[in-house]
Amino acid sequence: MLSGGRSDTGVHLGHHVRPAKDGSTHDAMSNPQIYGLYLLACLVTCGVPVALVMYGFVKVFNARLAKLPPRVHVSTLGPHSPTRRQRKLYWRAMRRNPKSLTFALPARAPKWWVLVGAILLGATVFTWAWLMPNPARFNVMVRSTFGYTANVAEVRIVQRQHGELLLRWAPVVVRTAHYITIPRYSRGPMFHIIGYHADILPAQVRQQGDVLQVATPGPADPAMLRRELARASGLPEQDIHMQQRTLVPWREDGWEPWPVEGDEPAR
Repeated sequence: MLSGGRSDTGVHLGHHVRPAKDGSTHDAMSNPQIYGLYLLACLVTCGVPVALVMYGFVKVFNARLAKLPPRVHVSTLGPHSPTRRQRKLYWRAMRRNPKSLTFALPARAPKWWVLVGAILLGATVFTWAWLMPNPARFNVMVRSTFGYTANVAEVRIVQRQHGELLLRWAPVVVRTAHYITIPRYSRGPMFHIIGYHADILPAQVRQQGDVLQVATPGPADPAMLRRELARASGLPEQDIHMQQRTLVPWREDGWEPWPVEGDEPAR
């Protein structure tokens, strides 16, 4: 069992955390850069599939159209044409080249072929819109891939006690989760906010033998965070080693999201 300690920290980190003053770490990408990357990703991930689908459809369309028989068009000239000039042209054509009174036109594609193309285009755009993450989720994915500032708390304790320690740290760590909200605007000239895209950049946990590491997002004051973790677990402060660095959980081995229920953001 861990040594005794209060599980209630008494201090709300979400309201009293101070940013680090050393300035040694920073997020790999700023919010404007992530927003620009999101717009570029939308253009690429939507434009490329649409272009490929339409290119394939046009190739099949033209190949099938070339196999259709041509349309035969018959001249309006005839022996009973209303004017004398038209009747003379008809008889002259019959004497010189009767075939000139009929000519072939390229085949015309059925209208349902165009409908199939429109359905394919709509299905491609709908699939893209369904698979493309919203801006808040994309923000979390980019930060998890390229890195963000985090406080890494490391403690060496018997591995079987890691679960109990995580439960004692939960009230402190859950409040350090970074919520990302991006407003949604209505369409039209009088646009206004109609809602928010929301997601969460959670704390991360890594276990390496007897070493337990917990990384909390955001440039919080490491000294204050260590004091709160020590108070929650009952461990001496000197047993908890704090390091503020750029964390890249999707590119570093062993990191997993904080395993605490109820830390999903409200939508």
